[in-house]
Amino acid sequence: SQFEAMRLLAGHPNVAWDDGEATPLQIERGTLTLTLQRLETDPAGDFAQNGHGKPELTDDAISDDGDLVDSDLAESDPIDGSRRVLEHRYRANLTIPGVPIDISPGKCTVLAGHSTPSQRVILFCSVEQNRCVICDLPNARSAEILEKLSQYDLDEVVLDGVAAARLSAAGAQLDPLIRVSLPQELSGPLEDAGGSLVIELRPRPAAGLHVSLRIDEPRFSQPQVPGVPPAVVRCLTSLGPVQLRRDLASEIETAGGISTRYGLSMLSPDGPWQWAATSDDAALDLLSRLYESGDDAPPILWPEGQTMKVRGEITPSSLRIKLDDRRDWFGLSGSVDINGKEIALAELLAAVRENRHLVRVGDREFAQISDAFRRRLQQLGDAVVAERGTLRIADAAAPIVSDLLGDDVTVEAAQRWKATLRKLDEIRSWKPRVPTELKAELREYQREGYRWLAKLSRWGVGGVLADDMGLGKTVQTLGVLLDRASSGPALIVAPTSVGDNWIRETQRFAPSLRAHSYREHDRQHLIDSASAGDLVIVSYQLLQRDAERFASKHWNTLVLDEAQFIKNAQTKTAQAIRGIQADWRIGLSGTPLENHLGELWSLFRTLSPGLLGSWERFRTRFAEPIERFKDDACRESLANLVRPFILRRTKAKVLTELPPRTEVTLYAEMGPAERKVYEDARLAAVLELSGGEAVGRSDGDQRMRTLAWLTKLRQLACHPGLVDKSWRQGSAKLEMFMETVEELRDGEHRALVFSQFVKHLDVVRRALDARGVTYQYLDGSTPAAERQRRVDAFQAGEGDLFLISLKAGGTGLNLTAANYVIHLDPWWNPAVEDQATDRAHRIGQDRAVTVYRLVSKGTIEEQILDLHANKRELVASVLSGTDQAGRLNTDQMIELIRANF
Repeated sequence: SQFEAMRLLAGHPNVAWDDGEATPLQIERGTLTLTLQRLETDPAGDFAQNGHGKPELTDDAISDDGDLVDSDLAESDPIDGSRRVLEHRYRANLTIPGVPIDISPGKCTVLAGHSTPSQRVILFCSVEQNRCVICDLPNARSAEILEKLSQYDLDEVVLDGVAAARLSAAGAQLDPLIRVSLPQELSGPLEDAGGSLVIELRPRPAAGLHVSLRIDEPRFSQPQVPGVPPAVVRCLTSLGPVQLRRDLASEIETAGGISTRYGLSMLSPDGPWQWAATSDDAALDLLSRLYESGDDAPPILWPEGQTMKVRGEITPSSLRIKLDDRRDWFGLSGSVDINGKEIALAELLAAVRENRHLVRVGDREFAQISDAFRRRLQQLGDAVVAERGTLRIADAAAPIVSDLLGDDVTVEAAQRWKATLRKLDEIRSWKPRVPTELKAELREYQREGYRWLAKLSRWGVGGVLADDMGLGKTVQTLGVLLDRASSGPALIVAPTSVGDNWIRETQRFAPSLRAHSYREHDRQHLIDSASAGDLVIVSYQLLQRDAERFASKHWNTLVLDEAQFIKNAQTKTAQAIRGIQADWRIGLSGTPLENHLGELWSLFRTLSPGLLGSWERFRTRFAEPIERFKDDACRESLANLVRPFILRRTKAKVLTELPPRTEVTLYAEMGPAERKVYEDARLAAVLELSGGEAVGRSDGDQRMRTLAWLTKLRQLACHPGLVDKSWRQGSAKLEMFMETVEELRDGEHRALVFSQFVKHLDVVRRALDARGVTYQYLDGSTPAAERQRRVDAFQAGEGDLFLISLKAGGTGLNLTAANYVIHLDPWWNPAVEDQATDRAHRIGQDRAVTVYRLVSKGTIEEQILDLHANKRELVASVLSGTDQAGRLNTDQMIELIRANF
């Protein structure tokens, strides 16, 4: 607009009139001011007449609030005690301080116009002086004041003392509209303003509240906006005029603190230090925060003196609950009655979820949720899933909901709910006994784990046995599988490297069960014929590939070993497993939660559907508050919700005596190329040792050739690169080793790594260097002094791993800083391995020690393990030294090579 253009041109040196001569024009900006000047002597003539027939600006022309009106002067003396002021006379003028321009009528052209809906601009133009001054007025009311003043010829107007005093008193209200300049006797003394910050609340027409922060002082005619001028407020008191000096910076600081503390800045901005709570929920949220602060909150001002009213307190005894039967879940509804007005349970749950202490029961009337009840309602809300306008409770959440409702809430429940609670009471008091068919001597924590599994099994709700690695999750699970055997077949899903362990453990500890490897059978027939007492063991990869085949069968039990394989709910594997029909599901995992809470949600989506609700609900209620904002209350709520369905024990907690040693065999499945290299070598060995080339050899020569082939095959079982220098690929065992190392590091464990082949340790070192894994190293070539230095360094915490050749580290070392031992290749004599393992498993070790043996499936290494398992006493007594196979005759050794796996 033209007015905005004038603003921009103010102070520019090259502005001229459009008069043909380009006469220079000076444009300035100024502040229009109503100025009162005291006259030294009274003017001649009658004060009430100015001779021009225009109305006089006397005391009755100015109201108490600063408006120009016609009214009688109040009888009371507004400045009692200041009679001297009344004796003076004053002249009022409109001026623009600091700008040499005469704006009296006839001297200037006055233009007015709007620049914004809330502001008005006045432009004074003096042709004589070649000057234009543009003045901003705050709002339309400012223009109204000027319009009234324009009715008077101010040059001829003289005010008596009372009228001047009235104008002085009105100065505080006129200042925001038009600046008023007064002489000292009318302004009064300068004092520091007191006052305090208040919160003004006004109902919005549709919903919510207008919220304002203001500075209130008893002597102010109206509250002031924090930090907004005037810095000096003129007031008229019973003792006369006074100027109150505000600390604008302090006001801003105080207002900022209040805004942050009560979340005002999160509302919709609506002006300086003013916001709008645009919904009733947002208004209630604010009121709840203010109410919770009690006396610490700023005073609240409502229009017409109204304030909020708290009509009552919501306690458990006021809550009425109804539970309906809904096939696979329970429907939940309820309400509380406050003085004849009902509040729905859903509103209460929303209030505590949003951390509100108040709920609305009427117009500016609220009820407070008791502190004791708030926590219970919050946990109830965590256990309830809100979907499509209804509140649902999963069967698995029944015990926690029952405990939260307690005996002080009135409950009207369906028969199935009552039956569920009776069943839970029976399960709580039931003490399952380990089945006699389990051929294992369980430790106490393992018996406890079996009892936990048995109770979940009878209840029919899934869970996660999350014991540390090596604490015997398999044998505990076999106990409950024996309990369930008569009810139908079980499906065991496990990584390929673990599947064979299930076969062996079943045969060893639960021989009455029939364990079948899916990979090694007629697959369709195996599924079709699986019945009571059968365990079908399949890898995650094969189950995904044959998902439809497995989904077509109804299983009595589904066991997910290393259940973290389905930690991503979006993978095809997780989707395939969710399609399995099973009466009961259980997951086994030492790391049910590795990176983020989404993994836990994915597990329970499969094992106990409905417990944690939808991903969106879980994300907003738990995942984001816990992971992003470290919300301890949410973390505790989630822990309470899943606690009945996760059993987690660490070795440090369950093993208090000289820690036990747990042995675990991990099987690596060779890839096609690696398998071919091994098989080619094995067939060549059989041909050489059994064919015509062997005829005529001495027993010693034949024996040495046999031992050489055995060593070569054992190296090929570790890594083909140990034999074939041109091999550029990896190995199944190396890949398994690196996966195990990452798992140990995630659990902050440290390990000793043994191999009898230094070349194998070299391969491992290169892989560790590439991954940035730190380690110490020791073999037979390490000098004695350096050997001890490295041992001391490892004990002091330097290195995740200690790589040791079997000969160099079998005896004489104390390495209790490690609680895991990894044997990269099995040795003939288990006693030698035991000696190496005892470097960590010895006096001074305060943690359970887990021993991993890495074995390539279908190789000579399996035969060595058979010697360990079946002839351990024999092997321990007859094999020793570096030629542990020496006490086996040559034919026996050749048979080991000939064996077709």
